[in-house]
Amino acid sequence: MADNERIWHLNTDGNQSYGPYTPGEIAQYIRTGRIEGTASIWREGWTNWQRVADVPDFGGMVPNVPVPNAPAPTMRTPTKGAATPPASAPATSAGTMCVTHPEVNAGWQCGQCGALLCDACVNTLKLQSASTTTCQKCGGPCSPTKQAAAAARGSSVPLLFKAFVYPISGSGLSMVIIGTIFFGILRMAGDFMGIFGWAAAGFGIAYMTTYTFRVIQVSASGRDGMPQWPNLLGSDKADIWWPLPVMLLIGLISYGPAIGVVIGAFAAKSIPLGLCAIPLFLLGILYFPMGILSAALWTKIYLKPHIVLRSVFRCFWTYLVAMLIQFIIGGINFGASILAAFSPLAGYFTGLLLSFYLALVWARVLGLIYFINSDRLGWQEHSYGRLP
Repeated sequence: MADNERIWHLNTDGNQSYGPYTPGEIAQYIRTGRIEGTASIWREGWTNWQRVADVPDFGGMVPNVPVPNAPAPTMRTPTKGAATPPASAPATSAGTMCVTHPEVNAGWQCGQCGALLCDACVNTLKLQSASTTTCQKCGGPCSPTKQAAAAARGSSVPLLFKAFVYPISGSGLSMVIIGTIFFGILRMAGDFMGIFGWAAAGFGIAYMTTYTFRVIQVSASGRDGMPQWPNLLGSDKADIWWPLPVMLLIGLISYGPAIGVVIGAFAAKSIPLGLCAIPLFLLGILYFPMGILSAALWTKIYLKPHIVLRSVFRCFWTYLVAMLIQFIIGGINFGASILAAFSPLAGYFTGLLLSFYLALVWARVLGLIYFINSDRLGWQEHSYGRLP
């Protein structure tokens, strides 16, 4: 089977199929948490859908399968000979109340049987630092209802504050420590090993940017737990290099106009022209985090200023938290540079540890901003990842 052959189709919620995809795209979606082992997969020639975890090509990539003996979501068998499978019939249930406890609002909908369920009618399974929710009736995977997502907007402040414990919960603390040592060594190599050191430091920055994007992706889906490190020996190696150039491009779009005005003001020796850079710089501060969020979620919205700025004001108050953390990271880096003058090694690694921790918090907040405000943002039609 060719790696670039588009033959795989996915169904993640029992309602609609997507595809076709290449094996590499399916593998990327599994690694980044966009699909789980319980999602259904099909290719031409099969008579039935299967769970991703049960397909030999991809089962080994799934870190944990919540309910090993649960049947795959029941979906309409694809038409024989069709190039793409037909969409499954949407599973619906009247009202917004739990089918078992009609006096209680439903917070979940089963992707297999379509039932609307309350918290008492689902099982939450915790596996290492991650968790998944399944239906007690059929064992199918459950996702929050739109009403529950709307309720989450009302509790967005507590949810965002939990982002500060995200990097150190579960296995996250060990990952932060290991990451700090790893990136610290690479950055030190850049200071003492000349061109080879700079290459190592550049690789470390690219790797860190890729991991930050993965945290955003996992958080945007509402999942808990830290994502896995990118695999340098597997297909991940092709994904390590694209986030860094995109981040630099977003930085240029965000702050380039203000920098250009400052340069022009110096050249013309014009104070009024220099003052015009202040609102442009503030606009760049607003633009940058939302641009990063849009890029991490497989869209090119960061190239469309009107959509980026509109999105900022649609979730303005929660968005302020991400910008505040961005300022804190800059302050920590500045403070660490001062501390390093008195205690080079301790100051260096202390500052790097705090910067790495806050970068993960910042990425978590950005992802949660999308999770809380996905309906308001309306980015689905702009995604080139072809998954909802």
